[in-house]
Amino acid sequence: MKGIWNKQVIVFYRIYWELKLGKQAPGYKTAQKALNRFTNLFPASREALKAYECRLLSYLKIYVCQSIKSGYKYMVQRIEEILGNSITEYTPNAIKFRGLSLSSLEQVLQEGYTTLNANFNAAPRVGSFIEFGQRCKSIEATAIFDGVVFNNTESPDLVIDAITVKGVKDLDFVGEFVKFVWGCDELEINSQQLYAWWD
Repeated sequence: MKGIWNKQVIVFYRIYWELKLGKQAPGYKTAQKALNRFTNLFPASREALKAYECRLLSYLKIYVCQSIKSGYKYMVQRIEEILGNSITEYTPNAIKFRGLSLSSLEQVLQEGYTTLNANFNAAPRVGSFIEFGQRCKSIEATAIFDGVVFNNTESPDLVIDAITVKGVKDLDFVGEFVKFVWGCDELEINSQQLYAWWD
């Protein structure tokens, strides 16, 4: 049985290789769970295993691909639910949004659809936007965010390209805002809001 188990491992790793799934790939865990469901399909004898190897490999590859696609579809639907009414446009490879709240941005991060270090071109990291949003909240101002979710990968990736702050009562905070958005491509400061955008 040990030899059969080793052969099973080889077949599984061959599928990972043909699907180009390294251990760090977003679809790796999905593939692993899917393949584990087929453990009992392997024949008990070496001869039978050899005879059915090609057919099993093809069958397992199809199952894994379907599982990954299904998981990806769920991820896109889930991030659409979080973004809600902030979605402004769909493109073939991305979802654009405007006016995303701090709590929703934090939820996107918590559910793994972005990372603290994700950023758009020269814009600050997502983690920096969250920290600044929390700073705004501490002075009873409100920060909202614009950006894009790239959905042409196995795991949607959200980045921020604009920030708007409303309800600022302390003029000293304007200096903090300017410092935070330094290097932006567009800056707007008035009595209604503070706004910065990166191209």
